[in-house]
Amino acid sequence: MRRVFKPLTAELNPKRSASIEDRSKLADWILDQVADAVIYANHSGAIILWNRASTALFGYSAEEALDQSIDLIIPEHLRTAHWSGFEAE
Repeated sequence: MRRVFKPLTAELNPKRSASIEDRSKLADWILDQVADAVIYANHSGAIILWNRASTALFGYSAEEALDQSIDLIIPEHLRTAHWSGFEAE
């Protein structure tokens, strides 16, 4: 575990508390390491977060998925139900 974490911790400044930028880098690193697909879509359904496990599960790279509609990963026959639930508040 120490070897995996070393490249990231080398970027962090140990002489001060973690900045927002440092925390963001750490959060991004953690999201990219988890085994579960993590996908975040904004209020209009555009994908704005796509981790490595999402690529493994769905077959689209982050470059292909980001800024696309969440419909990219929802089977066509389920989209109406999905959007009904998505738009319900």
